[in-house]
Amino acid sequence: MGENGRCEDSRLPKMVVFDLDGTLWYPEMYMLWGSGPPFRRDAKTGNVRAAGGEMVKLLGSSRSVLYSLKTDQKFEDTLVGIASRTDEPEWAQECMKEFDVGEGISMKETVDYEAIYKGDKTNHFRELSKRSKVAFEDMIFFDNERGNLHSVQRLGVQCVYTPDGVTSKIWDKALADFERIKASVAK
Repeated sequence: MGENGRCEDSRLPKMVVFDLDGTLWYPEMYMLWGSGPPFRRDAKTGNVRAAGGEMVKLLGSSRSVLYSLKTDQKFEDTLVGIASRTDEPEWAQECMKEFDVGEGISMKETVDYEAIYKGDKTNHFRELSKRSKVAFEDMIFFDNERGNLHSVQRLGVQCVYTPDGVTSKIWDKALADFERIKASVAK
């Protein structure tokens, strides 16, 4: 039983961490220089439009994955983190507030911990681990940049390459791999 009286599923990660630019959404924030804020939710598409008219779109199955992490009871003990080196952290914050992942839930509402600033991703993860008290080996990280994945993997985090964003195929495989790794360590 977890400290909140609920059964914890040790086969699931204690924290799922996502990069933003190129992993959850596109275009990257730096690509919006000259357009930028304010960002507004587009009621027709559920995406976010920059002041200059450019559309920021959620990639792959990002919307449904985030919605599931927030609403599916099996993930009630799983925290969600953001580790992003975006060039425009304030813009990223604004976009996270504007994206609706389902039933009026903003992306921002799905996130428990954030490390959004310039610098090495290992620093982001050290901060996330310290603040959340979640060990690296209990995390999964999704990113579209292999260099970030290589540095974070050295910490003991399970890393997942997302060249086209977080798709349902990548998501399902990452959870299955995490379960398999945890089962083999438990033996």
